[in-house]
Amino acid sequence: MAHITSDNPEASKTLQELQELVIENGGHIHPDINFVVNNNSLSIESPLNASNQDHLLYIPDACLPCYDDFDITLKNNEIAISPKNQSIPQSQQQAFNLLITLFNLTKKLDEHRENFPGLLQPLPEEIIELLGKKDPSAKTQLSPPGKTAEQHLLDSFFHTRYLSSVRQNGERKRVLLPMIDFINHNANALPFTTARADSGNFMGIIVCHWKDSDSSRECFVDYYPLDPMARFLGYGFVDTSANYIQSIPLSIVIESVGCLHINNKLPKPEEQNKLPTFEAFSKIDNYQPYVQIDQSGNLTLSHLAIPIKDDETKHLNPAIKHAIQMMSGKKLKGKKLERLAQKAQKTLIRENIKYSQNAYKYLENRDNSDLTESALSTLQQLFQFEHQQLSKYLKS
Repeated sequence: MAHITSDNPEASKTLQELQELVIENGGHIHPDINFVVNNNSLSIESPLNASNQDHLLYIPDACLPCYDDFDITLKNNEIAISPKNQSIPQSQQQAFNLLITLFNLTKKLDEHRENFPGLLQPLPEEIIELLGKKDPSAKTQLSPPGKTAEQHLLDSFFHTRYLSSVRQNGERKRVLLPMIDFINHNANALPFTTARADSGNFMGIIVCHWKDSDSSRECFVDYYPLDPMARFLGYGFVDTSANYIQSIPLSIVIESVGCLHINNKLPKPEEQNKLPTFEAFSKIDNYQPYVQIDQSGNLTLSHLAIPIKDDETKHLNPAIKHAIQMMSGKKLKGKKLERLAQKAQKTLIRENIKYSQNAYKYLENRDNSDLTESALSTLQQLFQFEHQQLSKYLKS
């Protein structure tokens, strides 16, 4: 079993019980890692070299409780759970109870209440509108209709804790992640891996060892790709390790060709016999955009990710070129295509910079007495980070 270093004896005891439960049910915990509880912070540390990619944790399905199988309430500002029916495996009930005990012992709900943007007083309506100019989901995420403050608090807290991409018997499950939950996010780290039997049945989740250097001790995992705005809205922090920034909704006129609409609403793929995707975008975006071309040559992209890592920015221009080629029926090529692509890219970058720049200035000039200090500094960090990263394109 792994080591435990903790300033909280009760948390140590709970962690030990959780380890025993995972091992009893066929899981794996790397013996060299160290679970750390320090000032209510949970993390996993390792003495292994950064190049080591051994399995750090394997948490079997028997220890992965499904979020929707439990009623979750607040009692005296602590999380309380109860199974919705008796068919839920006993091991999953035990795992969830131990996880909740750890959350309560380390005051995770208080930490979430302080840091999550939608719970900061909450955010003023005009700030939500400002965020919504880039991400239209901001309003429903930060001010969900028809929910009590307690429901919103619990839903937003567990949204940052469960993994919703697990499929079992054809159904998508939202599973909580005992132990894996303690590993912080880094977009450059290795992602979760699902373990499956030969039959295809889901067996559990694997996390491999990843550190950013030999000298560091903390282990990280890539939760899943999101741009800084989406990470802020869903998780309450600015992800400075992000690999891309999602463009604001934007329409760019391509001379003598048509209009390129970015981040405009498109029908759901299942409602449109699956809209086509562009292979050219696969190098810059983990989620390739769906596209729609009308008879006039106007093209709509469901979204566009702007790569911001130095070795990835080169992929944006070919993707824009490909979009313009599709708009022209593949008639454009050579210098004219290059000129139009460069012009479109400049417009794309400048408009996105303008958004982050204006948003930052707006925060500087408004009376922010209705914002907590934490909310204001996080919002400023978000817009400043996006502006700095996008400005790389103007220098190249």
